[in-house]
Order: sequence, then C-alpha cells, then structure tokens
Amino acid sequence: DQLEIFVPNGIELDFLEIFDKWGHKVKSFTMKDIQNNRILWNGETVSWFRNNEVNSGTYYYALKTMNDDKVYVNFITVVK
Repeated sequence: DQLEIFVPNGIELDFLEIFDKWGHKVKSFTMKDIQNNRILWNGETVSWFRNNEVNSGTYYYALKTMNDDKVYVNFITVVK
C-alpha cells in the first residue's frame, strides 16, 4: 500500500516533509518527486532508520507551496 497525494496543475510544491512523533524527519518531497500530478509514498524513510520503513503510528506533515507563504501542518496515520 502507499499514500497518494494529488497535486493540481499550477501548484508548485516547495516542500512536503513527514515527521515522526518525536519530530524526526522520516521523508521529504519536492517538485522533482511529482509524477503525473501525484506524490507516492510507500512508507520508506530516510536512510538513518535501520529498517528503512516506518512503523504503524501517527506522523505529522508540513507542506508549503511556492504559491503561498503559509506552511500547512496536519497528521496522517500509518496502519500496517
């Protein structure tokens, strides 16, 4: 399974970062990660995690577009 995030035409992503409950960044995305107006995340983390996969739990994201000065923050839940 994977998370699919739709990015409409005309929206330029500055960054999308996903953090664990301790505030450690587990994944980040930029414009280069958008394919066919979508960002896909299969739960892989940045390399400092031993198993390179997140565990079940709550994760937080910060999203900023180049079209807006605001940083949007919310949460997602990973269930395995």
